[in-house]
Amino acid sequence: MTDTYELLIPALKAKIGDNVYYISFMSMNEIAQRVSLVEDIHQNKNLEGLIQRQVTKRSTEIAAYLRTQPQRFFSALIIGVYGGSPKWYELTIEESPLFDPDKLPVDAQAALGILKLDGKEKLFAIDGQHRVAGIKEAIASTEIPPGLAGDEVCTIFLAANVKERAGLERTRRLFSTLNRYAKPVDMMDIIALDEDDTVAIITRKLMGEYPLLKGHRISTRKGKAIPVTDEESFTNITTLYEVNDIILANRRGRKWKDFKRFRPSDEELTDLYNRATDFWKYMIRHFQPLAEVQNGAKGEKIAGKYRHRSGGHLLFRTIGLLAMAKAIKLAVGTGGTLASWTRKFARVPTDLASEPWIGLLRDSIANIMIIRKENQNTATFLLLYMIGMDLALIGINEENLRERYASALNRPVEEVQLPQRIS
Repeated sequence: MTDTYELLIPALKAKIGDNVYYISFMSMNEIAQRVSLVEDIHQNKNLEGLIQRQVTKRSTEIAAYLRTQPQRFFSALIIGVYGGSPKWYELTIEESPLFDPDKLPVDAQAALGILKLDGKEKLFAIDGQHRVAGIKEAIASTEIPPGLAGDEVCTIFLAANVKERAGLERTRRLFSTLNRYAKPVDMMDIIALDEDDTVAIITRKLMGEYPLLKGHRISTRKGKAIPVTDEESFTNITTLYEVNDIILANRRGRKWKDFKRFRPSDEELTDLYNRATDFWKYMIRHFQPLAEVQNGAKGEKIAGKYRHRSGGHLLFRTIGLLAMAKAIKLAVGTGGTLASWTRKFARVPTDLASEPWIGLLRDSIANIMIIRKENQNTATFLLLYMIGMDLALIGINEENLRERYASALNRPVEEVQLPQRIS
């Protein structure tokens, strides 16, 4: 790391609690050269010295984002500073015909200045270590795009005397506070705003254009559960996103998650949107309640016919809709068409007040839905069993399914029978 040159940085001086800090910016290239990872500074890995989580492969994902996203943006890095002789030079604002500096609040009159770094100090990320690692990797790449090295990132400089125990404890406390109170991005925000997440983009487009998924038919209420008091919505936005995520995934596991991090080409988006509309087209064609909701007007409360306190229709509850989406995706993956498989699934029992859903997806005594993940998975396998699919194609057999079903019902396996297959 090269950090021997002097750097003059325009900055704002501010204070919170007993911390004085400086808000400024640095180029990607300067960050790559000057800012250390915590591991570079503290070789001792015990709890006393470790003030930052280990860098993971997230840094590689961040580097890829920087190299491939022209509309890239970062939140501020919080940079700890120790050693060297950083100096603050306050700027004087002189009177001009356009501005009278005497009108500035007292606390703002000394806020603007120049922060001088002499190159001998150590800079490290108190918050943003993964981003710093990603910047380093991107700058070191042979595929660095034009302009990236000069891109400017907001930085907040904070004194950190980590050579003394009190300073180390103070810095560690700041790190833990930042992480403890940092709020992860809400799924609703991702669905509503993310311009890179493929499924979020498709979900918004469906809600704007597709009749079943427009207007009052999709709830934007937070959470995955849909209350029985909602008599208008077929489902909610979070569940719609999850269903689309299931049916559109054309890569396995981590590869699909990585794919969703970067906006695909318009051609890929069009193809994925068409696949999504195909799914919903066949669902409406073969499940009459969905067609009723699509054709109904606001205020008719059609969804209330199929979601009520006695249970209702499988597809009008989050856990049932997700189980059906997974079953269709698995069935199509074994061969055959989406149209033919959807037609078969439309013949299975869908009344939540009857078998096989009582005790599996619905507690008839407590009059509540059962939302355990293992129950949802068992429901998916039962759907596949009932339409006659060969379960060996997905790595299970009838005996194993019966054991899963009995476990979900909390009954001895010898007392449990699998539901009838449709003819």
